[in-house]
Amino acid sequence: MPAIERGRVCFLSRGRRTGKKAVISEIVSENTVTIIVDGKKKKCSIRHLFPTKEIVDVSKLEKKEPKKKEK
Repeated sequence: MPAIERGRVCFLSRGRRTGKKAVISEIVSENTVTIIVDGKKKKCSIRHLFPTKEIVDVSKLEKKEPKKKEK
């Protein structure tokens, strides 16, 4: 069971969002991931994350692009 994987729920342990829950949406590199916090995507170091046992479906959390209005 890898601790850092897509869909893993984590607590943020450092920074201004300390104590908030986040979901890993993408693994960028060995030390960096993209997370979803408060409905926004942010880049974060894995050192700032404390993984939990929970795993969620990320596709439901990612915002869909709004349809462009046709003229």
